[in-house]
Amino acid sequence: VLLSGTFSGLTLGLLSLTIEGLDIVISGGTETEKRWAQRIKPLRRRGNLLLCTLLLGNTLVNAIISILSADLTSGLVGGLISTGVIVIFGEILPQAVCSRHGLRIGAMSTCLVKPLMIVMLPVTYPIAKILDFALGREMSTAYNRQQLDKLLEMHMADEAITTDDQHLLSSALHFSSKVVEEIMTPLEDVFMISVTDNLDFDDLKAIY
Repeated sequence: VLLSGTFSGLTLGLLSLTIEGLDIVISGGTETEKRWAQRIKPLRRRGNLLLCTLLLGNTLVNAIISILSADLTSGLVGGLISTGVIVIFGEILPQAVCSRHGLRIGAMSTCLVKPLMIVMLPVTYPIAKILDFALGREMSTAYNRQQLDKLLEMHMADEAITTDDQHLLSSALHFSSKVVEEIMTPLEDVFMISVTDNLDFDDLKAIY
């Protein structure tokens, strides 16, 4: 059951980490987060091989749990027990934990995942190669201007950035699409003095 939960949690935790996301953590995260991301990145680069290894391990372990449960009890009771145990302790709990702490748990599990990838290589490598050929490289995460603007709003709501930061960055995103009319001061609202005027007290007072 522990192995089932490990495989299930790592499938979600590791594969939810994109290469771009790991690069961002390596470049701008804390020292601890950088170490975690650097340990995960070599595994994550081979996404389909990692996926095949974790799913094969998970399926194998779940099958063994079902067989042992059926041997220890009647077929129906064993099936119900194994289903309940696998769903709660092998799927829901580990995936809930790993979805929130995927970087940390993924880094700590590399010592387990690497040997498993080597052991299962004869089975997983052909499948992974077929997936690589059929599906191509993983799609990178890219955002357009509107999505980036929304992302800034979400970060501001989470207090990751200040309101001023959000306003500044959002303005920069939309700068190239602004027209002069939006930011200009209408001529009737402009205070003007002549280039030949003397800056005496009265003029300075009027300016103020």
